Amino acid sequence: MKEKNKNKESEFQIQTNEYKTIYEELNICEFPVTVLSTQPVHKPYEAKDTIILDSEIVERKWIIDGSIKLGIPIAIDESTLIIILSYFTETIKTASNLHDIGFSSFDFLKKAKWPINEEHYSMLYKSLLRLALAKYRTIRSFFKKEGQKKGRYMDEHIFSLFDDVKIYGLNPTGDEEIDFHIWDMKYHHIRLSQTLIESIKSGNIKPTNLEFYLSLEKPIAKRQYRYYDKRFYQQGIFSIDIERLAFGHLGLMKQGYIKGNTIDKYTLQRTLDVGHKELQEKGYIKSWKYEHGYLTVERAPQKNIEPVVIDVKQLPTKKKSEMIYKAKDLVMKFHTTLNHVVFEIPPSELKSAAKLLRDYGVELANYIVDYAICRIKEKGNGSNIRSFGYVMIFINSAIEAYKEEQQEKENIKKIEKSVKENSDARSEFEKYINKYKNLPKEKQEKLWSKAIELLKQQGIKEERITETGIELQIVELLKGGVTI
Repeated sequence: MKEKNKNKESEFQIQTNEYKTIYEELNICEFPVTVLSTQPVHKPYEAKDTIILDSEIVERKWIIDGSIKLGIPIAIDESTLIIILSYFTETIKTASNLHDIGFSSFDFLKKAKWPINEEHYSMLYKSLLRLALAKYRTIRSFFKKEGQKKGRYMDEHIFSLFDDVKIYGLNPTGDEEIDFHIWDMKYHHIRLSQTLIESIKSGNIKPTNLEFYLSLEKPIAKRQYRYYDKRFYQQGIFSIDIERLAFGHLGLMKQGYIKGNTIDKYTLQRTLDVGHKELQEKGYIKSWKYEHGYLTVERAPQKNIEPVVIDVKQLPTKKKSEMIYKAKDLVMKFHTTLNHVVFEIPPSELKSAAKLLRDYGVELANYIVDYAICRIKEKGNGSNIRSFGYVMIFINSAIEAYKEEQQEKENIKKIEKSVKENSDARSEFEKYINKYKNLPKEKQEKLWSKAIELLKQQGIKEERITETGIELQIVELLKGGVTI
């Protein structure tokens, strides 16, 4: 029995540090699980964006629907979910049951650092109901795990955050002293949805610093922290269209920023900066700037970032194609070398770069791009030609230049080899001639005569014998160990 439990625990191992780090499923970091509103919202919320996947544009949607009476989850509910995930992290630590979580209202409020009073007990109760009753309709957000088209985005998937919610508590007794603590005794049992558990077990997981999250005061700063932290995973800086960020990932509501028929970007920037200022003051981001409708955020140096440690032997692995990253590098080389400002790579350029790599390989594809850049610079058209597709017209001439260059390199190698061989031979010749010159004069004369005699034996007439020929023969005699 002990061995069986041991194997069960090894199925999912995550390093924790007194539960200060919690673990979130990636999709609920990428898309908003709540809207950034302090007031009830009774309309569904739709977030969408596009990504490049295997050189194809994929549009993703994330639609939040909720209770007719209570509405969809709002800003305070994100904190509720984060605390629930902290209990989930503790469940992972004990490895008893990954789905089931239990906590009292009193313990929850302490962990969330909310005031312990009836108002906040009631706030927790309504928050749990909004989260439990919410439905998330996702389009191409979750991967299909089994059957046909395994490993591809599911066209449509509907799920809830929780599969089961039970709330236990005492009914008022009429005793003032007992009823004063009745909320403290309310107990909650939550079963996380199978959708989230399966995604987490597949490795779609991100660490979040619970202490830092709870230290943030502004709801927008909390949401920005969770999303930015995911984007900062591979590098400490990223750029994104501010409308896409606000309405596709953070959960801001468009109606507050519409001016005429367009989005008032100035007002939107001011809202975003409320969170940016708090994140900067608390040492999370170093800087941010707006340019041409895009936001660029740079992360401040971080200390004591805890890694996610998963027992990968027990979890399925997903192989990632390197083609898309190499294609991106080619396109960025083209633009950066020509001093173009690029925030996002157009899909058409990515496809062109991927085709170059497939047709000609990494080395020749890079040569073609370098060749095109040189020709563009020679013509002084760097600022006018802004599309990577222009590289394609140089393919044939670049290949010819590449072949010529490779032939030149081969010829140079042959010349260098010949020079080296001659140089080595010259060094050896000088070594033995110096040895000859250091011999006594009598021995020098005998070797000289011996060399002439050998040359004559080889059929060389005496009048054709040169001093160089005699020296070469002397060297051969000395190399052969002849003594006089």
